[in-house]
Amino acid sequence: MVSSYHCLYETDENAMETFVIASNCVIHLDLTIHRRDYGPKHADRTVSFKPEGTAFRSKDPLSNNTTNRNDFKPWSINRPLAFKPDGWVKPAGDMDLRTTTQIEFDKYVLTSPPSASLF
Repeated sequence: MVSSYHCLYETDENAMETFVIASNCVIHLDLTIHRRDYGPKHADRTVSFKPEGTAFRSKDPLSNNTTNRNDFKPWSINRPLAFKPDGWVKPAGDMDLRTTTQIEFDKYVLTSPPSASLF
């Protein structure tokens, strides 16, 4: 019986621990099955996408225009006229200084009830 996974022949059917390497099978004794099946893969290094480490310098002077100055230009409008009301004029006649309660409700003189004797 041949074990196809391990490439080994059994020497005895009753003794399962004793195996002999087949003549047509190549086995690297320093590798495990996992290392043989999942070996290292060779790939090229990825190209760096980072910018160069040098700063960009321009010889032109800085512009005086900013985003705020470009987008928000002053409008040519006239200032609104201020409204000035007429001065205070005293109304004709005298003012009634009574409150609503004084106007609506009359005053009644309260008299005490006759004293009743308890005894």
